[in-house]
Amino acid sequence: MPSPQEELAKVYRANESYLALGIKIVVSFFFFVVGGYWLDSASGTSPLFLIVGATCALMSVMAILWKLARPQNSPSSNKPSEERR
Repeated sequence: MPSPQEELAKVYRANESYLALGIKIVVSFFFFVVGGYWLDSASGTSPLFLIVGATCALMSVMAILWKLARPQNSPSSNKPSEERR
């Protein structure tokens, strides 16, 4: 019978891509929002850079999800089409 640590390691290995995606989203969102807040506190502008940072964070998250959702390199996408010749 496997130990609880082995079972937990098995669960982590099975879900590591989801964990990595979550970490990427949280880190990018945190970086931009905290950076905007810090710029606001340093320059004295109240919500300006926080809003810019939040917008950049949302764009970053959308880019991460877009990269995940687009089809990977499939053999049919690498072939030149007859129309372009």
